[in-house]
Amino acid sequence: MTKVVNFECFSGISGDMALGAFVDAGVPFKFLCAELKKLKLHEFSLTKKKVARAGISATKVDVVIKHEHHHSGHEEHKHQHSHAKYSEIIKVIKKSGLSEEVKKRSLSMFARLGAAEAKIHNCSIEEVHFHEIGAVDTIADICGVAVCMEYLGIKMAFATNIECGGNITIKSSHGALPNPAPATVELLKGFEYRQSDIPMELVTPTGACILAEYAENGMPYPIAPLSAGYGAGGKEIESRPNVLRVTIGEVNSVPGEKSGGESETAVIEANLDDMLPLAFESVMENLFAAGALDVFFSQIQMKKNRPGIKLTVICGLEDIKKLSAVIFRETTTFGVRFYKTGRITLERGFFTVKTKYGKVRIKTGLLGGELMSASPEYADCKKLAAAKKVPLKLVYEEAKKVFRAK
Repeated sequence: MTKVVNFECFSGISGDMALGAFVDAGVPFKFLCAELKKLKLHEFSLTKKKVARAGISATKVDVVIKHEHHHSGHEEHKHQHSHAKYSEIIKVIKKSGLSEEVKKRSLSMFARLGAAEAKIHNCSIEEVHFHEIGAVDTIADICGVAVCMEYLGIKMAFATNIECGGNITIKSSHGALPNPAPATVELLKGFEYRQSDIPMELVTPTGACILAEYAENGMPYPIAPLSAGYGAGGKEIESRPNVLRVTIGEVNSVPGEKSGGESETAVIEANLDDMLPLAFESVMENLFAAGALDVFFSQIQMKKNRPGIKLTVICGLEDIKKLSAVIFRETTTFGVRFYKTGRITLERGFFTVKTKYGKVRIKTGLLGGELMSASPEYADCKKLAAAKKVPLKLVYEEAKKVFRAK
């Protein structure tokens, strides 16, 4: 299984909408703020609040500039408070305390944005120093998205239903521009997008830059959702909710990804004896969101005969430090232990069957092409059992029966 995100841009995409959507999907806001402080820029801070857009609850994240206004979302360009050359921004990111992966992705996004603007204005990338690249809020948006992608352990991204808004003009430091902006069109090469009669700029250059860096056009694989988040735009739209939805999930059979077989992994453990039991659910959710392969709890007897819980996390070798940080942040432990191990897994896949209650996905496991295991998806069975008002076990057995027949 491969961890993926789908950017559903039915109301466009901007940097702050992406941040709001990721926070809504499970990225801890305090963690995001702490990471962006590593930029060592004192000109901004982040705020978040819950808002409603056409009845949908969403998270609104704002980049607040000291002595300035809030970052307003995708419908207006209000980045005129800060200007910097491309080289100055690169220097800030390189000297920051961000992880190497976040630095690499952030630098790549600014390179894309700079190249697009340089082409549009017929100048070199070093001469580009206007509001969209130079604004502190754009630096926060781009680096913040890179932080969220790394935190969630996303391996692939997709973009669907990209809506750019109507045939209007956009105010900028260069004067009136058509919608979508020239830089946005340049960055959206390879993507399918459409315009409508909504009189707003829905996709900003920053939003387009995020898609250009991470995403593929369309969603070519069936996705098994793990979580979803809604990031709010600044204004209400009459015809639709002004939100960006990100769906975090897993897909099967991605070209180039090895499914099944032997692999090296790590086991991280921590003993806990002073935590509120209700918090364990949140611990597990955050670890899975950060890329853990498996998480489980075991009852143990600790020193002085105290009952306790052993937390065990299985992960890739590259995720040891990241997941250890999640454990320290979300639990009361003062230390973790880890050791390298290996595992052998079946080649996994999904097969959908149509039962008399409805459609159920069957998770299959193969070894050398031979079927070793087949299990109906619990979530599908539970949903159908509730809808049809029948015991869950009947739906489960019916799904197995239909699968065997096929």
